[in-house]
Amino acid sequence: ADPGALLVRAPANRLGLAIDGRAQPGPAWGDVALIPCGGGADIALETGGRLDLVMLETPAAPSALAAPIGLPLSQPSVKMLIYLGGYLLRAAPHRPEDAAMLRRQFTETLQMALDHRARDQAFPTEIERLGYSMEAVLGDRELTLAGFARQVGMSARKVQAVFAAEGLTFSDVLRDKRLARARLALLHGPGAVKVAQVGLDCGFKDASYFAKCFRSRYGQTPNAVRRAAQGAQ
Repeated sequence: ADPGALLVRAPANRLGLAIDGRAQPGPAWGDVALIPCGGGADIALETGGRLDLVMLETPAAPSALAAPIGLPLSQPSVKMLIYLGGYLLRAAPHRPEDAAMLRRQFTETLQMALDHRARDQAFPTEIERLGYSMEAVLGDRELTLAGFARQVGMSARKVQAVFAAEGLTFSDVLRDKRLARARLALLHGPGAVKVAQVGLDCGFKDASYFAKCFRSRYGQTPNAVRRAAQGAQ
């Protein structure tokens, strides 16, 4: 199929980007640039740098993409996009049905990243901003209220106050977001990843505590959710 867009990323280098000869703001290292294929794109990479490139076919490319779009690494959906891309490379070759599922997940995650970007630009509330920031660090098993507050440039007391105004606590929000991320991974992630590892990847230090919290939240064990997802494929 005709290419609809390019996803470009320099994992450890800055990029120079020009479309039809006009210089564009280059993405920061690690960030992803979504580039339309309607015109000529010139990409300049530092000597010795590495470039990750994905060509999106027209049905998978976002519609009405007229100019490059930057997708920052700070977005959790962008991190998931990179994870899926890496898994496609590391775990190849795939069975046709697994490859189709991974391609579909990649496309859905890209759309999620674009939705998050649009939402971030729509002047989110303070608690929404904290929620987005938390999504980016869920996998940090050592995350504390004080450490999170430093990352978002606020005092720990202020972070507590923002959550308390909604009847929430930092710990409860962090746990629920980790559980939601784990459930999504169990339902749609690669089946080769062990259930216990899913919990660890989502920030839980202990597999048994992860299973206990998951069952309390969803009424099912993580293993049951994984089996149900695999049976539905």
